Amino acid sequence: MGRTETGNSGTMGPVRATIACLIVIACLLVAADRLGAWEAGNLISSHLARTYALSPPPTASVDGTPFLTQWAQGRYQEIDVQVPNASLQGVAITDVRIRARDVSTPAFVTSASQLTEATAGSVTASGVVPFGGLGLPRSVTASADGDRLRLAGTTDLDGARVPLVIVVAVGTRDGQLVLTPQTIVVDGHPLPASLEAQVARELTTSVSLSSMLHGLQLKTAAVQPSGIVVTATGRDFRVSA
Repeated sequence: MGRTETGNSGTMGPVRATIACLIVIACLLVAADRLGAWEAGNLISSHLARTYALSPPPTASVDGTPFLTQWAQGRYQEIDVQVPNASLQGVAITDVRIRARDVSTPAFVTSASQLTEATAGSVTASGVVPFGGLGLPRSVTASADGDRLRLAGTTDLDGARVPLVIVVAVGTRDGQLVLTPQTIVVDGHPLPASLEAQVARELTTSVSLSSMLHGLQLKTAAVQPSGIVVTATGRDFRVSA
């Protein structure tokens, strides 16, 4: 029996050493993979900050594993970007979140200049347009009224300035932002129904944001206490130089 135990012990020693070595190698590979993903996120962040003059710079993460395989193939499952504050053609947008899927780049990207050749199979972007960034006249204030937009200001009536409140439904149609007045109150009194309907038709506005969205199409717009939350999507999207 003693010889048998000694034989087993002698056999198990090299096996344990091999297993321990494999575990160490696996840990090193995982660490290298995560380090590579982190470096790639920094590269994307720097490129976007420079291209779109973003300050502070965005944060970017490359999802999906293993990263090193994606890097070698130049094909990434998903890239997520968060931008605290941005400005598109003078319109302030906060809490911008971008998710790009099926991203293609040259293999073994090591410089920001190579990212100008990147394309994404699909992109979803969302952000919040604060009420203060809507470009309204100084005399008009905007706030949330449930899921609608409340505009309050003054208007001329018989030579006097009187309060005016318009509650507006916010939505999208054919990639455009659509603002439709729902109720109109002048000097504390609702307009007669027929007049209100006529004024509402005249004031209904469609706004194209296509030039601001850099190839993405507006899909949804919803009023929240912090502002108007917009979502845009696109396919076969090419990263701007």
